[in-house]
Amino acid sequence: MDRVCFLEKALKKNNGNAQLHVELGAELRRAGHPQKAIEHYREAVRLCPEAEPLLLAALGVSHKDVGDFDEAIRCFQQAVKICPHDADAWSNLGTLLKNLNKLEEAEACLREGIKFNPTSAPAHNNLGNVYLEQNKTKMAMAHYRRALEIDSGLFDAHLNMAKCLATMGKNDEAIEQHHRAISADPEQAMGYFGLGTLLLRLIQWEEAVPEFEKAIELKPDYAQAHANLATTFINLGRSDDALVSIDRALALDPALVEPQWNKAVAFLRAGRFKEGWQQHEWRTKLPDYPKRVCSQPLWDGSLFRDKTLLLLGEQGFGDTIQFSRFARHAKQRGGRVILECQKELRPLLERCEGVDETVLRGEWPVAFDLVFPLLSLPMLFEMEEKDFAVPGPYLHVPSETSVILSRLDGEESGGTRKLRVGFVWAGSPTHPHDKMRSCPLDFFKRLMQVHGVRFYSLQKGPAASELASLPTEFGAVNAADLAHDFAGTASIILSLDIVIAVDTSVAHLAGALGKPVWLLLPAVPDWRWMMGRDDTPWYSSMLLFRQKTRGDWKEVFGRLEVKLREEIGKCSR
Repeated sequence: MDRVCFLEKALKKNNGNAQLHVELGAELRRAGHPQKAIEHYREAVRLCPEAEPLLLAALGVSHKDVGDFDEAIRCFQQAVKICPHDADAWSNLGTLLKNLNKLEEAEACLREGIKFNPTSAPAHNNLGNVYLEQNKTKMAMAHYRRALEIDSGLFDAHLNMAKCLATMGKNDEAIEQHHRAISADPEQAMGYFGLGTLLLRLIQWEEAVPEFEKAIELKPDYAQAHANLATTFINLGRSDDALVSIDRALALDPALVEPQWNKAVAFLRAGRFKEGWQQHEWRTKLPDYPKRVCSQPLWDGSLFRDKTLLLLGEQGFGDTIQFSRFARHAKQRGGRVILECQKELRPLLERCEGVDETVLRGEWPVAFDLVFPLLSLPMLFEMEEKDFAVPGPYLHVPSETSVILSRLDGEESGGTRKLRVGFVWAGSPTHPHDKMRSCPLDFFKRLMQVHGVRFYSLQKGPAASELASLPTEFGAVNAADLAHDFAGTASIILSLDIVIAVDTSVAHLAGALGKPVWLLLPAVPDWRWMMGRDDTPWYSSMLLFRQKTRGDWKEVFGRLEVKLREEIGKCSR
């Protein structure tokens, strides 16, 4: 700021000097005061109108910095009109248009800039960014490489190349490229943040923590770094640390949504339900939350006799099964309750207590008076752990649905019947934490060697084909093909003695049917299973088998085998 002070003093003596105004404008822009810079640039133009063409680019950058994008574009367009060979003006215009998501216009401008200055590393980098936004990753990579050939120390090009490599699924190369970005400029917080964010996505959570911490050390007001560190702590089960990072992130940027959601996870996981359900409402602000437009008013929990309430289903099958238990609480407040649900669940949920009618998602009834999200009912009713329990099963199989397992395995010899165990080893591959929730099918071989048990696969989805790889001596039966919807699966479950499953909708279904279910959980599970307990308030017939060490399914299956042998012993008495 010494140079700024010097120029300000000079202008007090000679305020009519246009050159001094230009120099002061440039210094103020570099110092982070673009609005003041604009004032001095404009004064220079007033004093010396012929200087305007030379100042248009500087004015454009300053207007961009204050968020006046229309004026910035006007300045850059005027600059290239006056001087069509001005590569920097073309590049500045292209970069701004890219930031405004006007990608085709941005591409054309950046190409013009490169035509007049082929050795502009920033222009190649910015054109690469346009192609990356258009998912033209090969073209993006070509321009990032060219930028780095021109300037091997260009931090932004290293960082953007890392993003491009990650987009292409080349994660190991992306990590290496992030390290090159950090080497190019170790004082750039964005380098560590970018690496941490990639590691977070790759479920390398322990490795992500120090990267976010370094980013914060370099830039303590980096709100998103605090937010991502909080997410990492949540995934590691370090809820207290997460809450500290959440508070820091929100103090810096109260508009952030993910930290608010993570606070809900921390509270609910710890059994702090009063606070947790309130925070749980932040899920509706998350990017992947389905946006609904409805003219009917939101129900406030008051009596609604002679009226119809539509409960909006949301999220996955398991969520719908778990939260449908609360329909009965809504029914107690008034008239007719309609539940919106997935097609596969409809035959089951039509018989759920408190539900008068079901409709498929998006196919709303012609007439209803009130609307409310299904997953918000615990918040509305201020529910605590004691309120989750349902006396007995709350889902029931339609009478027309019947699956007789004996037709799959024949009559048992000698009048004895083996213990029937259903099993599921994999969840949805699109779930962000499926790698942690699912377990390899091979682990079940240990249980299949226990005498007196017959295993029935309830696995659906892509993983179901893995069953064919099991040797025939394990005797696993594919029961999933008998079921065409959840009612069919429920009928099979009722014919079983136990269900052993990872955290999937089948586990929720078995629990809602009141069947014994042994749930296999990662070391840090979804919030609903809480921490440090082997039971759950959600399902009285469910036992939780948690990993003691992240990723260690072997130890879990050791405990499962012991428990399974105990069950066989009970059956033989």
